Formats: sequence, structure tokens, C-alpha cells
Amino acid sequence: MNLYNGFYLVEIPIPVPLKTVNCYLAESPLGWHLIDTGFHTEEAKSAWKTAFRQLHIAPRDIVEIVLTHFHPDHMGLAGWLQEYTGAPVKISAEGQRMVQHLWIQKQESERFTDYALRHGMRTEERKKIYDYLEQFTKYVSPFPEFTTFEEGDTFQWCNEEYTAIHTPGHADGHMIFYSARSKTVLAGDLLLPKITPNVGYFPGFNANPLKAFIHSLHKIQSYPMDTVLPGHRYIFNNGNQRAKELIRHHEDRLREILPMLERPCTAQEVSGKLFAHLSGNADPLQLLFALQETLAHLIYLREEGLVTCELGRDGVVVFSLEKSKMNLLSPMA
Repeated sequence: MNLYNGFYLVEIPIPVPLKTVNCYLAESPLGWHLIDTGFHTEEAKSAWKTAFRQLHIAPRDIVEIVLTHFHPDHMGLAGWLQEYTGAPVKISAEGQRMVQHLWIQKQESERFTDYALRHGMRTEERKKIYDYLEQFTKYVSPFPEFTTFEEGDTFQWCNEEYTAIHTPGHADGHMIFYSARSKTVLAGDLLLPKITPNVGYFPGFNANPLKAFIHSLHKIQSYPMDTVLPGHRYIFNNGNQRAKELIRHHEDRLREILPMLERPCTAQEVSGKLFAHLSGNADPLQLLFALQETLAHLIYLREEGLVTCELGRDGVVVFSLEKSKMNLLSPMA
């Protein structure tokens, strides 16, 4: 394991195309602190036990488990880790609410069928994703007993104070942790190198997630970020530059979508053009993320007055270009 500004990077295998999630271990006078967890799989449990053994950490040496957000690759193993270590599991209050609604009450799979039908997803893809969501609970349970925190709360890691900063968009209740002393940020999935974080719309989530995400990127520009410890891929420098790149990426994506709407289209039709490399045989999460991300962009454009939408007689929502508003194309955000 490599050490970065006092944090040990622990790469945990996950059963999705990204293959691994970056989790972190940090020491303080109180003991060891664990940030993010991975899915609940046997491979993930084995990886954590190996990391503890390599660092000579006994399970009871873990004094807290902190989650950047509620997504399963970041919190799925939290319940098992709480049982294994006895440590409190800390998540934002909004993150806790999402876990309750989506997985404990299973609202994600319940809402999916109507959502997918309404936006034009094909039958075979709907079934593939629904079947995946129905058996998804095994990756996130048992559920821990959560302790919640809010923006502005502080954590003592590696002899530094890290402050929680609310950065929704990729996930409701997403938090990053920033040290003004070393200008280090544990960024979760807000800032990733090379790849862009998924920003998708789903019922029950943020009504305009792309707007929230872009706002979060602008918000963190007031914090100099020299070292970024991201949720995936490799540690990198100059987080402020990466934030600018991500904003530009989404501005370009929005401009790319507009010509596609000269003829009325469903979100699934737009998604098929934006993610043409995906086939029906793709991983179910990739298929779901593609539709969710497309919808996030279409909703952003609708809220900006550039796109209209209406419900057709077949119950499918159709998006169209609002030609009279083309002068609003620049700037997009």
C-alpha cells in the first residue's frame, strides 16, 4: 500500500466495470480511521483483512468509518465493517436518507420500471437492469447503524483537521473532506482523473443533478487543492484545474445534445447516440447510468429554456429543441 499525505490507499475490488474503489486508512492519537468501504463481497472483505494485517491493525483499532456518499461502492461493506470492528459509521444526513429510501425500502427497483418505460428504454434492457436491481441488496447489506454529520463538521486525521464540504450532484449528500493546512482533499467521486463522474437523474434524487454538480465544482474553486485523493483511479495534483475541465466537459456535452433534438427524441434515443459504444450486452449498471446521465443533461437544458418536453399518447416523454432560445447556448452554466 502506498502512503499519500498520511493516508494509506486501499484499493478494494468491486464487481462493476471500474474494477476497484479507492478507500483510505488514516491514523490519529485515537486510533485508525477508515474512509469508504467497497461493495459487500467476499473479495472486498478479504482485501480489508489483508490491509489490516499489513498495517498491523486489529479490528478494534478502527475508531470510525466515514463515508463520502451512499453509493454501494463507497458504503456497501459498511455494515459488515461495523460488525467486524465495532466502529461507528458516519454519513451525511442526506446520504442516510437515500439509503433508507432506495435500498432498505427498495424504492429504487420499485420506481425503475415506470421510469424506464417513460423514457423509452427497450424491453430487454429494462428486464436486465430490473433483475440486477432486485438482487442488489446483497451488495449493500447488512446496513450499519449510522451516525450522521453535516457540512462544516471536522475530522482529525493524520495530525490535521479535515472539514466536510457538501458537494451534491454525483450523489445526494455527497461530501468531500478538505485540509487547509496541506491543501489535501479526499474527493470521493466529485473529482476523478481521466474519467468523468456519473451525474444522473432518477426519481427521488436531486431534481436537477447536473446543475447541482456544476455548482459543486464552482464551489470548491475557492479551496486551493494541491493533492486530490479520489474515489477511483490514481492520486493527482491540482484539483482546481480538474474541476475546470469537468465543467468544460459538461458544457461541451450539452452543446453536443442540442442538434440531436431538432427532431423530437426520447431520452433513450439521445442516450443511444451519446453512448453509441454500449450494446445491449453491456453491464446493466452501464446501461442504467447512460440513461440517467442523458436525462440529467436533458433536464438541465429544459430548465435553461433550451429544450421542451411532453408526454406522448404512448406514455413516453419526448424532448424537443426550443429554437427560439438558441441565443442562450453560451454560456451553458
